[in-house]
Amino acid sequence: MEYGLTYRMFMIHGYPRVKEIIEQDVASGLIYLPSGAADFKSPEVRPYLDKYVRGSNGITAVDRVKVMKALWDSIGSEFGGRHEALRAQLLRQPREREGRVCCSPRRTAVTWRR
Repeated sequence: MEYGLTYRMFMIHGYPRVKEIIEQDVASGLIYLPSGAADFKSPEVRPYLDKYVRGSNGITAVDRVKVMKALWDSIGSEFGGRHEALRAQLLRQPREREGRVCCSPRRTAVTWRR
């Protein structure tokens, strides 16, 4: 129960900041990703991907695309949109949220108050 309440509080305050950081730092990197794994199997396309999509410090194009796809899933897909909708719903219930959830000075986890 405590883990769920901790996640609920993080969604309200932490997730928007994480999303903002990803959007600022990654910027257009999420836009020009290959459409799928088949692009890496194409002998005509693969050299271009290896040249133009590779990352810094020896990160391969495949590894970079995996990270970028995961970031896109977390902020840009239906999954990310669901988090935004959940956050909006939680912000509409401030009195209920503050009445049930509080931070205990003796414990690091969020506790349930009845």
